[in-house]
Amino acid sequence: GGGLTVFEFDDPCNPIKVGEVYEEGMRESHTMSFSRIGDKEYLAVDYQIADDVGGIGFWDVTEPSNPQWVSELELPDYSYPDAYFRVALSTFWQGDYLYVSAGLNGIFVIDVTDPLSPTLLHQHREVGHLVGSFHVIGNLAMSSSAGLAQTFLYDMSDPLGFEPIAGGNWLTQSADGGQANYYFANTGGQYALFARKDTGGGPVVYDLSDPQ
Repeated sequence: GGGLTVFEFDDPCNPIKVGEVYEEGMRESHTMSFSRIGDKEYLAVDYQIADDVGGIGFWDVTEPSNPQWVSELELPDYSYPDAYFRVALSTFWQGDYLYVSAGLNGIFVIDVTDPLSPTLLHQHREVGHLVGSFHVIGNLAMSSSAGLAQTFLYDMSDPLGFEPIAGGNWLTQSADGGQANYYFANTGGQYALFARKDTGGGPVVYDLSDPQ
């Protein structure tokens, strides 16, 4: 079970809670992605109702004081109680597509043209890659791990294509050359940022301006 708490922070020193809702099926979400469609704003989160039944769910957050749970989509091969191997971990929304990172189940691509009726389009897997998050920047995508060091870059000119970029996969390393397992990753502009899993000391930053 889980839910949302919404804060207004026009004054960063005085945030004000404006909404709070609960949804029994909402699972731990490592990222939450938004999109505005028409005059509505939607939020995609992780969803689970049984150890082998789960996927993603959608909130209508157009009115922050009263978010509404509006739909869900079960994904194949879902399996809990392990919280990383075969469950939905994070979402990334770009246009008509939602990319769902799902550990060893890879990356699911969902058609979210209508968030009230999402449909599964494609499942992409890399053997042995535990996908924690997936980010798309224009036509460049980064598939990063959850707790390990592997990272892959793709050309996503075709939103379902997952065309590997030659030279665009690596094991993340610290400045001393040692392997740096990371808990989760993010992107900002031309940079990839990796949060160290075990050793502390701040993020490891890679420049992706030359994806090869």
